[in-house]
Amino acid sequence: MLKSEFEKFILFLRNKKILIITHDLVDIDGLISCYALKNFINLFLKNQTVVVYFSDLSKPTTSFLKQITETPCDVDFDFSTKIDISKFDTCLVLDTNNLEQITNKDELLNSEIPFLFIDHHYEQKKNVNENISSLNLVDEKYSSTTELILDLFEVFKVELSTSLKMLMIAAILTDSGFFKYGDNHTIQNVSKLLNGNVKFQDIWLFLIIILTYQKK
Repeated sequence: MLKSEFEKFILFLRNKKILIITHDLVDIDGLISCYALKNFINLFLKNQTVVVYFSDLSKPTTSFLKQITETPCDVDFDFSTKIDISKFDTCLVLDTNNLEQITNKDELLNSEIPFLFIDHHYEQKKNVNENISSLNLVDEKYSSTTELILDLFEVFKVELSTSLKMLMIAAILTDSGFFKYGDNHTIQNVSKLLNGNVKFQDIWLFLIIILTYQKK
């Protein structure tokens, strides 16, 4: 996305109490993109309240989260399952631009707080009350929402931890169907995250084990 779009997005977020949510039955891309965005805001804007809310997680995501929280990791996986949306200044809706996929859609609309969509799916051309469409970050060139958040880190030169790099690779792999639905850009994004401490084969095997186990 254009740097100017990211700059307007960041300017809007300054000095706000932020709620981050995603679709129901959260998949791995939804999970990691939410935590990656929270991490970015904490590092770049600093001293702002940022809360992640999930209504429920899919079975593969639940297994994935259980496994990674049992290993050393510098990512804060705290999230809320009950929230009062009206207590926030804005809401960031990740990995969907369709409120029908969100359990607390009515509460969000009735709260009248402004919200933004951050997604890699086709943007539905319809007006939704309180959505500031001019600030939405929606672009189909990404095969995952996590890649869009990766661009945020790159544009503003915010360093990613080793743990977050590994998690973002996992999200990109699963949402692209292990590159089946990706393109050269997808592969390039994964390559950016690899280094001596972040090995593709380790992450690939970890995901295969989790996803295979869930099918039994």
